[in-house]
Amino acid sequence: MDLKLTGKVALVTGSSRGIGLATAKAFAAEGCRVMLSARSAGHLHDAETALRATGAVVAAHAADVGSPDEAGRLIEATAASYGGIDILVNNVGGGGGGARVADSSDDDWRGVLERKPGPDGPDDAPGLAHTCRAAREPRRLTSRRSRAGRRSSRCQANTARPRRR
Repeated sequence: MDLKLTGKVALVTGSSRGIGLATAKAFAAEGCRVMLSARSAGHLHDAETALRATGAVVAAHAADVGSPDEAGRLIEATAASYGGIDILVNNVGGGGGGARVADSSDDDWRGVLERKPGPDGPDDAPGLAHTCRAAREPRRLTSRRSRAGRRSSRCQANTARPRRR
């Protein structure tokens, strides 16, 4: 499938494994230059090596985007590597308390939406705001609303660069 993304820069947080890595692989397959980011430098290095072996143009920067300073450094590293950012995927946070959706309680999902810190780690929700703010301040990323963005959602931010005419 050609989504006309060849040469675009995609920054994907939480991209050392799971959904984040699958997202990064999909962007790479479309010809994007990809910046991987995650808290775990070891997993991040493995993901970068695996993607590079496919011929993808990829870089990696370890960061905890829950920290405004680290989110800012991630944006700067991406800009330094590729000159800017066209696509920002904030893959932060986690799922419900159960291993499967069917096993998660309403309270588990309420906790996800409210992103209460739990035994599995710190509160990840601010990472969404930190990376968006850091990317917007130097005008490296332009946001626009999509149809999905017409309804307010605490768990969704639709960000894209408008097409040039």
